[in-house]
Parts: sequence; C-alpha cells; structure tokens
Amino acid sequence: MNTKVHDKKTEFLLNNDNLYFNTVYLAWPIVIQSLLQVSVGTIDIKMVSSIGVDAISAVGTGRNVIMLIMVPVMAVSTGTIAMVSRAMGKGDKKSTSISAGQSFFLCLLGAAFMIPFGLLTNKSILQLLGISNNVLLLAQQYINVFFYVCHFFCYILLVEPYFKVLEIQKRH
Repeated sequence: MNTKVHDKKTEFLLNNDNLYFNTVYLAWPIVIQSLLQVSVGTIDIKMVSSIGVDAISAVGTGRNVIMLIMVPVMAVSTGTIAMVSRAMGKGDKKSTSISAGQSFFLCLLGAAFMIPFGLLTNKSILQLLGISNNVLLLAQQYINVFFYVCHFFCYILLVEPYFKVLEIQKRH
C-alpha cells in the first residue's frame, strides 16, 4: 500500500504545473532541518545568558567557527544524498547501494579529518577574530566539546542516505 501512495505522490509532483506547490512540498523537510540547526545555537546562547556577556560572545563566536569548519561536511552530505536519490530514481539498486556505501565511507573520512582539524585550529581561528582572552578561553571550551561529539553529527549528516536506502528497500 505504501508503494501505491508513493507512486501517486510521485505522479502528482511530476505532472503538477504549480511550481510553487512542488517547491514548498519538496523543500519543507530541509527548511525544518535548517531551523532546528539554527535553534541549537540559539538554545546554547539562552542557556549561558545568565553567566554573562563573555559566555554569550563565546557561544556566538564558537558557533561561527564550528559552521565554518562544518561547511565541507554539509556539502558532502548534500552531494551524497543527491547521488543516492539519483540512483534510486533510476531504479538501479546496485548504484544505490554503492552510493550509500560511499556516503558511509565519507562519513568516517570526514570525521577523521574534521575532528582533529577543529580541535587543533580553533584557537588560531578564534585569535584571528580578535576576541578578548576571556571569550577566547570560553569559546575554545565550547568548540572542543562540540568536536569531541562531532562524529555523531557526521554520522547523522552523511549516513542519512544509507538509512533512506534501507527504508526504501524494506518497502519494496
């Protein structure tokens, strides 16, 4: 039954001339994901707001450095999702599995590169921003905590296509 519903939605989207509706329908999950990502920084700032201005500055600055380092991972995530989706759209299960496997490998590779890079370069990047020593120390601690648990974030971003493949294969 799920396959019939999926086929009807696909048919509707392919034959519907309302570009605005199609765009909103396809984009709403990404909009929600982006809002949730932004809310993490906002919640972190709210949590430390009672500590003082230095803590707020540290979290805000730290989030910017984290996002700067995370951009390549997000780009790879977008690319792997596109590759898996393309293979699934063609109905090529072998290419889908290969793309999902490559996504998993890139997750491991990305985490192996990004975590040490983030831990080793965050002080230098923060110093380039010219922040005070109090903010520097707090921001460095904030960034270090993020990068110690960053591999979980990488798995979520880069392994997502793999789980989508498993879900689709389970339905068929």
